[in-house]
Amino acid sequence: MVDARKHNSDLLRRLELALDASGMGVWEHNLKREEVIWDEQMYALYCAEHMNGKVPAEVWSQRLHPEDVDRAFADLTSAVTNAVPYASDFRIIWPDGRIRHLRSRARHYVNDDGEPCLIGGEWDVTDHVLMAAELREQQVKAEEAALLLALGHAEVAHAANHDYLTGLSNRRHFDSVLREVSNDTKNRVFVLFHIDVDQFKRINDTYGHPTGDEVLRHVATSILRCLPVGGTAARIGGDEFVVLFPGASDESSLVAAAEDLIARIANPLMVGGKHIIASVSIGISTTRQGSLENLPVHADMALYEAKRAGRGQAHLFETRSAAQALVRRQLSADLEPALTTGDILPFYQIQVSPVTRVIIGLEALARWRHPTRGLLPPNDFLPVAEEAGLAAELDAAILFRVFEDRDRWTRDDKTVPQMAVNLSAARLQDESFIKRIRDTKRSLVGISFELVETVFLDDPTKEVLDTINILRALGARIEIDDFGTGNASLLGLLKIRPDRLKLDRHLIADVAMSVEKRRVLSSILDIAKALNIGVVAEGIETEEQAAIMSELGCEVLQGYLFGRPQPFQDIRLLSSPEAA
Repeated sequence: MVDARKHNSDLLRRLELALDASGMGVWEHNLKREEVIWDEQMYALYCAEHMNGKVPAEVWSQRLHPEDVDRAFADLTSAVTNAVPYASDFRIIWPDGRIRHLRSRARHYVNDDGEPCLIGGEWDVTDHVLMAAELREQQVKAEEAALLLALGHAEVAHAANHDYLTGLSNRRHFDSVLREVSNDTKNRVFVLFHIDVDQFKRINDTYGHPTGDEVLRHVATSILRCLPVGGTAARIGGDEFVVLFPGASDESSLVAAAEDLIARIANPLMVGGKHIIASVSIGISTTRQGSLENLPVHADMALYEAKRAGRGQAHLFETRSAAQALVRRQLSADLEPALTTGDILPFYQIQVSPVTRVIIGLEALARWRHPTRGLLPPNDFLPVAEEAGLAAELDAAILFRVFEDRDRWTRDDKTVPQMAVNLSAARLQDESFIKRIRDTKRSLVGISFELVETVFLDDPTKEVLDTINILRALGARIEIDDFGTGNASLLGLLKIRPDRLKLDRHLIADVAMSVEKRRVLSSILDIAKALNIGVVAEGIETEEQAAIMSELGCEVLQGYLFGRPQPFQDIRLLSSPEAA
C-alpha cells in the first residue's frame, strides 16, 4: 500500500514538472479514502499556505465564491456519483479579496491498490473570462451603432457600401475610394495594407462558422482602432481586409505599425467557451515604389511573401523580390494538377529497433517531383497547399500512394512494417475523410496516423475523438508527432490515449551534452510507460544519441544515422518467412 502511494506521488510530481510551464495545477482525489493531494501550482492558484500530505476539504470550499458553492459541489458530486469525467468552472476569492476564475477538469482512474481516484488539473482563466465580457460589451455597442446607422434614408446607401458582418467598407466602396485617390492632384504618398487571416478555413472547419464570424469581427475592430486619420478600411473577401491611408512615414515605421496591428489581433478571444487566437499576415506597398494603380498588386505580392515566411508577419513589397513571388505563385498553380498526375508521392524514412537495428517501421514523408524544378521537399509546397485549400487532397494523395506501395511490397512477399502517415488536425474534422477511406475498402491494419501535438492542446472535441475511434476501429494506430516542445494538455493526452509518442527532434539534438534534457526525456518516457504508450525518438544522427535513447528505454529510433527518406524502390525490406 505504501509503495503504491509513493508511486502515485512520484507520478504526480513528474506530471507537475511537465505541466509547470503552462501554469496548470495538478490534483488527485482518492475517492475511497477521501484524500486529496495538491501539487505546488495548486497552492499558488488558491493563494493557500502549503501543507504536507492530504489537503483538507475546507481549503477548497472556503475559497469558493458564495454564489458558486452549490454549483461547484454539484459538479463534483455528479462526476463521482455517475463515474463521468469531471468538468467545472467556478470563482474563488483570495485572502486579499481578489476574485479569480478557475477551470477544473479531471478523469477517473484506478490506482495500483485498486482504489478509485480522480486525477485532474486546474488553471486560471480570469483574463479569458474578462476578455469575453469585454467582447460581449463591444458587440452590444457595435450592434447599437449598426442599428442607428440603419435608421432612415441612409440604410440603403450604407448597405450598398459596407460589409454586413464587420461594418467596414466593402470591395465596391473601396474601389471607388481608390479611383478618387487616383484623381488626387496633391500628389501625396499613399500606403496600402493587405491583411489576410491565417488558416481561416481551419478555424471554420474546427470551431464552426459562427466562431469564424466572431474572428472576422475581432479583426475588423482591431483595424478600426488603429486606422490612421483619413484612412479607409475594407473587407474585400471572405478573410481579406485592406487599409488605405495617406501620408506614409519611413518604411521601418510602416512595418512597425503593421506588426502592432498583428499583435492587437493576436489578443486571445473566448468564443463559445473556446480559447481562440487569431493570426494575420500583412503585405505592405506604397506609391513610392510605383503608381497608385499598382498598389493592390504589390501589396498582394508582399502578403504572399509574409505568409511564405511563416505567417503572423508583415512584409514590405520589394521590387527585387517580385519576380520570385511570381515564381512561387506559379508553383501554387502547378500543385493541383500534380495531385492527379502522381507527381506528389511518399518518400520513406526507416524506423529501427535500438538493439537489433532491424527495420520495424516506416514514416511516409511527402515529396513533389516537379517537371521543371526537380524533387521538392515538403517545406517548399505544404504552405502552398494550405493557402490554396489543397491540404486535404495532398493528405489523401500520400495516404493512397502508401496503400499502393504496401500492396506492391506484399505482392513481392516482403514483410511490411508499421507505416506512419501524417494527418493534420483539419482532416480529423473533415467528414469526407472517413468516407473516402471506407470507399477504397482498404485495410488500415499496419497504418499509423501521426497527429501534430496541437490536436490536443485544448480538450479535444467530440468530433476529433469520434474520428480517432473510427480510425482505430478500422485497424489504424494513433501517434502524436513532435511531442515535448508544445504545451500539451495531459487531460487531452489521457483522452486520446495514443499508441505512441514521437519525441520532437529538438529534444534529441543535444541530449549527449545536456543532463537536463536527459532528465526531461526520462520523465516523459516514465509517464509514457505508466500510460502504456510507446515512444519513438526521431532526429537521431549520432551513435551517442542512439545509445542514450536506448538506455533511457526508447524502443524505436529514427534519423539520418539509419537512413534519409528514400523512394519506394530504394527501400530494402526483408522477405516474409512464407517466401523463404
